[in-house]
This record gives sequence, C-alpha cells and structure tokens, in this order.
Amino acid sequence: AVARSASGAGVDAVLACGTGADPWNPNALRASTGAVFSVPVATAPAGEIVAALRERSVRLLAAAPDARDIYTDLDLTGPVAFLLGAENRGLTAEMRAAADGACRIPMNGAADSLNVSVSAAILVYEARRQRDGT
Repeated sequence: AVARSASGAGVDAVLACGTGADPWNPNALRASTGAVFSVPVATAPAGEIVAALRERSVRLLAAAPDARDIYTDLDLTGPVAFLLGAENRGLTAEMRAAADGACRIPMNGAADSLNVSVSAAILVYEARRQRDGT
C-alpha cells in the first residue's frame, strides 16, 4: 500500500530498511496492486539509506506522534524523505537521530497513530500538494 500511494503521488523512490520492511513479501506485493513495479523500490541497511540521501542533499523528516511540528506547517517543496517506523514500534532510535526534523499527523481520539501506509499516503500527498502550489 505504501508503494501504491508513492506511485500515485509521483515520488522518486521507496526505500525500506529493517526486518519488518520487505516490499517483496507476497502480502506487500498484493497491497501495492502492481505499483511496486512502477516506482523504484530498494532495500538496504538504515545507515546506507541515510548516507545515500545525505549525498543527494535530501532532508530527512521523521514521522512521530510526539513531534512538535504538524506536517502541514512544514515546507515540503524541496527534496525530502519521510522516515516512517514500524507500526508496532515506531522509528528506531538510529533513524530518529538521523532525521533533520520531525513532524506529526494530528490525532483526535483514542488512537495515537495511523498505520504506516496511511501515514505515508498523507505525507507524500501533502508534499505533492505543496509542490503543485495548491
């Protein structure tokens, strides 16, 4: 589902790291409805992903429920990578420390977070909206 949203929003790539992030898992492939083949998807250790993004001057934004800034208040018009954690554990300390900043999606209710594919969709479509100037 992350790849489907990423493809729809026109992102450059989906990068996955960690043991729970397998875009080639049959369930993930099914959820992507083929979109995993229309947007570049790569897996690598977290440190390699961070280094590659830094080499390309991409800003790293951690998505975290305890972040001060709301995602719509940030300028997402430049190169940005959203760091999203596993649904049950959130971001690792390593990835949170690597981030240039953090943002949150406001939640009003008993749940303090959304599932990772929904969060990804909200964030990438906000970046798309800002870049389109709407």
